Amino acid sequence: MTFTGLPIETGPLTFQRVFVERAEKVYFGYQNKNGVSNSARLNLAGGNALLTKLTIGAVDPETPMALTASSYAGVWDLVSSLTPSAVTRITVPTAGPAVCANVPSTGPPTNFTCIFTVVNPVTGAFTYYAGSGGATQNASGTADFLTGAVTGTFIAGTITGTLSGFRR
Repeated sequence: MTFTGLPIETGPLTFQRVFVERAEKVYFGYQNKNGVSNSARLNLAGGNALLTKLTIGAVDPETPMALTASSYAGVWDLVSSLTPSAVTRITVPTAGPAVCANVPSTGPPTNFTCIFTVVNPVTGAFTYYAGSGGATQNASGTADFLTGAVTGTFIAGTITGTLSGFRR
């Protein structure tokens, strides 16, 4: 449902208020107004000419993407096959050590010391170590840069298992 004959003050707005009925409930939303947008952009040759004038290297679309360890910066959630309700959250910065936390289904996360290393940025291979004394955990696997999926295996004392996860 839309309205007509709205006050003149609504003229400059770039959207129009609408109401939508779904499952016998009415929600309000907006719909962008139709409009014309003119823009001029540089093609590859023009962009590279400008970059050259600015003493910045030209762009070559044929150059493959080069992944580095910092490409995997972000927040990753890992789940063990043995305890699927327990989440280990690893925050990987662009530089410096990772921050790890146990994220229970209820309650606040608890940080702990860990070492997370991207061993091969091209394949996403990583190693993980956490713990001290007799309570240690080692894991290795791969983190897919494009999909954000994580797969791997872990050893915690005498227990072994698989892990999966995703980039948040």
